[in-house]
Amino acid sequence: MFGSEGSVLVANNNRCRWTMATMVNPVYISVVVNFLIFLMNDMYGFISWKKRERENRRII
Repeated sequence: MFGSEGSVLVANNNRCRWTMATMVNPVYISVVVNFLIFLMNDMYGFISWKKRERENRRII
């Protein structure tokens, strides 16, 4: 149904909803922290993958 842009918008919208819910009720802070940890892990994986790709291009 959605392209990649649609899924990103849905993910960002859900993150915003959980952040706003945390402002009202701090019980939901674990969900926001979990989102942040997954985001940092994904960023690290992407950066490492790009670095390895550059190194492999240099070898070939």
